[in-house]
Amino acid sequence: MMLVSKHFFRLFPFALLSALIGCGSDSSTSAGEESSSSESSSSVEPSSSYSNRLDVAYADSLTNDTLKITQGDSLRTSYKLFLGEYSKGTLIRIIGKKSGGHADSLFVREEQGTILIPESYTLDENGDTTYSTQNLYTVLGTDEYTVTNFVTTEESGFYYVDIPQVSLDKDSTYTIRIAAEMYPGYFSYTGDSSTVDLSLGDTIHGVFLLGESAKKAIIHFTAETGKSINVNVTGKSLVSIDLQKEDATIATGTSSIDEQILPKASCDYSVQITPQSFPNYQTGPYAYFTIITTSRNLEQGEYFANPDSIQKVGDTLTIVRERNDAAKYYLYQEQYVWLADLAQGDSILIYHDIEGYYTGASYPATYTVLNAEGDSVANITATSPEFIAPEKGAYYLHYVRLNSPPKTESQELTLKAVIQRLNYVTKFSFYDEEKEKELQSKSASIGDTLYFESLTLRAEPSDVSNYALWYTPCADLNFIQSSYTEGSCESYGTEQLLSATNIAITSDASHAGEIIRLIAQSKADPRARDTLIVYINE
Repeated sequence: MMLVSKHFFRLFPFALLSALIGCGSDSSTSAGEESSSSESSSSVEPSSSYSNRLDVAYADSLTNDTLKITQGDSLRTSYKLFLGEYSKGTLIRIIGKKSGGHADSLFVREEQGTILIPESYTLDENGDTTYSTQNLYTVLGTDEYTVTNFVTTEESGFYYVDIPQVSLDKDSTYTIRIAAEMYPGYFSYTGDSSTVDLSLGDTIHGVFLLGESAKKAIIHFTAETGKSINVNVTGKSLVSIDLQKEDATIATGTSSIDEQILPKASCDYSVQITPQSFPNYQTGPYAYFTIITTSRNLEQGEYFANPDSIQKVGDTLTIVRERNDAAKYYLYQEQYVWLADLAQGDSILIYHDIEGYYTGASYPATYTVLNAEGDSVANITATSPEFIAPEKGAYYLHYVRLNSPPKTESQELTLKAVIQRLNYVTKFSFYDEEKEKELQSKSASIGDTLYFESLTLRAEPSDVSNYALWYTPCADLNFIQSSYTEGSCESYGTEQLLSATNIAITSDASHAGEIIRLIAQSKADPRARDTLIVYINE
């Protein structure tokens, strides 16, 4: 009789199968010799909820433990091993090998008669894959363990492994070692329909039986503004993968696409998967695909309906975005900023910059001015920052930069925006808060330091910043402790922009009685300026 023994052997999916199917570990383990154990014959009679199950005599159940079949005193012309009851889309992986004897074929069947199409393959010395061209059975290897995939196609059924003609002689070396791994319902799409609905955040594993399944799978989903959606699709034995918005193609590929979607309005999208037409030794009988979608809520400034906003003309709007792997700032940066409500003909200067990621000619950005409807009305650049409103309304800056690598491991992105409005500031002056009047002059002693932050500036109208750039005439540099000189200043102009936040009065007592003219220029409007006279005392 045929003797059977089972010894525990945990099977890890082989590296190639993991690449093709996308489940399990990438590790691979060869089956070693089993530890000592008693051999025994067994018989299985699976429970059933089916009233019309066929009367199949099972020798044993096949699991992920290794089952060892050896030659005994009598012959068994076939050997049936029960796998279990599984729904459509279950991945069944059979691992086995034999030595001696004549049995070389293995079937996976459903009790009502369906024979599953196997996907078995061999690897040559170069690692190239050759798939079996057999349609109904797989071959048990004699040197190495063979790995074969099957996919269930019935809504529900009882499946078993059938090894016909297990031995035709009494070869004492005859042994089959076999095990199974089952992944119930792994494939949610099995090629029996042409359309599938996808909810954002879902993952879909799909399979086509080449030549028999639908010619195309169209996976539909809807995305709304305020969302960032990443769509990653990988596949095998496919003609094309197409990501579409309405009827327009966003991305296409043959084996993979990885795309980020930022809807400007609620839109319908689809991923269209087209498999190859027929199986061959290069592809095997199945085509596979996996769609992984992730979704996150966009933060303020990341979409037009919820922009960042510049509160005062001349203020620098600074937005810090912490590292966000889902946002992929190294691939795509975007910001919407409300600039101002303008009248027709109003002129503004728009400046935008970033920190933390690379800029420059290799990583160009686009700056578009949008109207209240989100339509583009103008483009600006760093060298051409002026925008003139074509009509009355609200205006926004839309910033986009692609493929800019991070400068640091923190991957923190800092966005800065500022606007100026020419001839907008009606009053900009130094102010004495104690006396509640404009300040025109101030005294300082030899060697004193005058800090700009101690000086108060008043600006009108109310939506104007009181921040300033600080200048002094070239000639007055002689009375300041500074690296700037009158000569270097006059080589390019009449005034020196001061980069520090203070001025140190000369320590040369001979300069007592001189004056320093300190000029504040509005950051909101470069044409708005005021001058403070600083008298140098002993």
